Amino acid sequence: MRPNGELRLFAVPLCGGVVYAIAKGMLIGWSESVLFSGFLFGSVISIVLGIPLLLLGDRRFGGFGARHMMSSLIQSLVACLLVGAWGWPLLVMTVLGGLALWGLYSVVASGIDRLPASADGSLCSGWGRVVCVPLSGGVTLGVAAVLFLADGAAFILFFLIGVLLGMLVGWPVLWGVERFLTAHSRYVIAGLLSSLLIWLAAAAPAFFTYATASSKDDAVWPMLFGQGLIVFLSIGLLSGGVCTLFNWLYERYRNTPHVHQ
Repeated sequence: MRPNGELRLFAVPLCGGVVYAIAKGMLIGWSESVLFSGFLFGSVISIVLGIPLLLLGDRRFGGFGARHMMSSLIQSLVACLLVGAWGWPLLVMTVLGGLALWGLYSVVASGIDRLPASADGSLCSGWGRVVCVPLSGGVTLGVAAVLFLADGAAFILFFLIGVLLGMLVGWPVLWGVERFLTAHSRYVIAGLLSSLLIWLAAAAPAFFTYATASSKDDAVWPMLFGQGLIVFLSIGLLSGGVCTLFNWLYERYRNTPHVHQ
């Protein structure tokens, strides 16, 4: 995989989420729920379509300069079909959305390509680490949901949520941690930092509401504020441990000589 590969993969759902959040805000109106749902919608489409198209394009069509534009147009077409666009609106929305996505990703990818890589290539994360990060997040969150909710069906939903968070938060955090640490504990540290960032994003609105209240006597401190931090950090710690285990198993399998008969 190319240097800073996990950042290039992270840029795909990030750009998709940003473009479709802005598009939905322009069409419906600016609100937190509209922006969040638009970002989630765009991120999921980019994960399902954008990442496979990016990997396929880099592997099979590396010399085709317009491969990222074609990928963006395909993602935009599918998104417009899912929201019920048809006829001329479908064509216009597909072209505009695809060009916006292509332009944003090109800018972000260009910045990522300019980031320095270590001389020994240690920052060039292989497939093991790239896959293990979202996989460990999905497994850990899914199992935690089953234990807390006592509902086996909850595993699938929270597994998908964990995978999404692993891509949007875990990949860039691990990339940053690996620039300073090479020990096996870097996965655990990255898991703790990722869970802390997710907790801050989830708890920040309630905390700011309390902090900006005109009267602290009438304001209510966010429920289970400290306990939530402990839960998030525990999940991050377990996720980092699971990621370490998955990566160890992958490296052991990769380095084991296979006999072909």
